[in-house]
Amino acid sequence: DDAAIARWHEPDPDLYLASRRGLMGLWAVCWRRGRFGQCHPAHVAAITASVWQDGKKEHACREFGLCEPSVLVELLRPFALSPDIMSASDLAAFAALPETLTLYRGGTGPEDALAQGTSWTLDRAIAEYFADHRPAGMVIERRADKASLIAYFGDREREAVLAPSHHLNATA
Repeated sequence: DDAAIARWHEPDPDLYLASRRGLMGLWAVCWRRGRFGQCHPAHVAAITASVWQDGKKEHACREFGLCEPSVLVELLRPFALSPDIMSASDLAAFAALPETLTLYRGGTGPEDALAQGTSWTLDRAIAEYFADHRPAGMVIERRADKASLIAYFGDREREAVLAPSHHLNATA
């Protein structure tokens, strides 16, 4: 969205030029400025949320060395459940959720390692899709308080982003 990009780069000409390359260009400038330290934290959070939702986490890993999703979560954490990282429709969908959530995660590997993941879904069928597309895939389930989420992206995957410290009591 052009208005959002304009908001991120004013009045910084470097960020304006980077914005011509899109969100990843903006993210690159912030990264080069010392692990985002010289960019406004709200801008970093908004860009990180966009990277997260658009499936560009692998690009963030290759380009910037941000291979651990927990690092991305830490960039989002100060803006948890806010309009800085969630769209109006995601905020409305989040508000309509019950206070206690049943979350699912599909993947492979030891169950305790899978339970440490940051991306969960409210839709078991989505978790089953991820499990079915991996060798020896499984689905784990957990309960979480709605307030423990960092973000909720409801459009495609009904994705709940959890901070690593909230990963407890997941069961297969």
